[in-house]
Amino acid sequence: MFVHAMLVAVTTISAAGTQSRAVVEHDYLETIKVSDNVYVFKPRIDWTHGNGVAIIGKDGVFFIDTYIQFNYAEEAIRRLRRITRLPVRYVLNTHWHNDHVMGNAVFKRVFPQLQIIAHDSTAAQLVSQIKPRVEGELEQIKGEIAQLDSEVASGKMIPRGTPLTGTIKPFWDLSLREAREYLQQYRPERFAPADITFSDTLTMRWGDVTLKMIHMAENGHSTGDVVVWIPEQRLLVAGDIVVGPTPYATYRNIPGMIKAIHALIAMDPAIVIPGHGAVEHDLTYMQLLERAFTEYRRAAEAAVAAKVPMLDAMNTIAFPEIDQQFTGDDAMKKWAYRSFFTRFLIYNTYPPPPPPPAKA
Repeated sequence: MFVHAMLVAVTTISAAGTQSRAVVEHDYLETIKVSDNVYVFKPRIDWTHGNGVAIIGKDGVFFIDTYIQFNYAEEAIRRLRRITRLPVRYVLNTHWHNDHVMGNAVFKRVFPQLQIIAHDSTAAQLVSQIKPRVEGELEQIKGEIAQLDSEVASGKMIPRGTPLTGTIKPFWDLSLREAREYLQQYRPERFAPADITFSDTLTMRWGDVTLKMIHMAENGHSTGDVVVWIPEQRLLVAGDIVVGPTPYATYRNIPGMIKAIHALIAMDPAIVIPGHGAVEHDLTYMQLLERAFTEYRRAAEAAVAAKVPMLDAMNTIAFPEIDQQFTGDDAMKKWAYRSFFTRFLIYNTYPPPPPPPAKA
């Protein structure tokens, strides 16, 4: 569901509904203990679904990002309750993209007193972009399943006809299975807006640690990117500034992303929890990210200056030694890396196309 989650942006949210539904105990997540008070509920499908992070305080839980589907959010809460019976008191959205916010209302339903925190820009985007998606979600899910069904049956992606070969095929099969499971569990849900907003930095004491929510002003992945820094543990929750196993370059401000990654490296974290992917315990992956973004951006700028057609640049610019570190010989990783990193980075470096002429 990675390609469709990114391009079609299938969305999901959960709150109190009128339809009854049995709880389905799927293992969509795995629980990772990062420290005595920090846990990551990591999806088994990294690309589609972002990480959820629980920081346990003395009288409650601070939760970061809430998944793209309500069944993932519900499973995260079940897993959290195996660790602590304390209520979730705050949810922070690191940015507004659907794979990080759609479970907001699940948490609000289960923990009615909690407050949702977001950057000012994210709060506005939740209303303008996410609320309409929530309200039209059922048809989006059906469209998602129809497209996946057609692709799996034909063995090719829509619209480009890329073959579903190697590790791509089982990924598509799993995505279709999960989409069908989700439709079986579906019920309409209400939109949950932000309760607390901030413009620069918001700091709070949480149990024995400090939570410093920092707006990355360069906005490298979206408008309103926020990271969380816990200085006592040198622990960084990076949102989608850091994404694995392959990076995203889907936002136009590539220079902002490079500056943001550089700034996070300069913080010298001992532990990095990315927006997607495995928890990192050194700077190796972030340094690889910085190198990849920098080298591809420099090559794309040179292509622009030389007036190389954009499609030619997409088909010729490559750094095999860098690329191999992200993808190995895995077909799915190679497809995702090309589709959502190299091609997007080059596209976002070229000047935007002119608007179509106005009709007479």
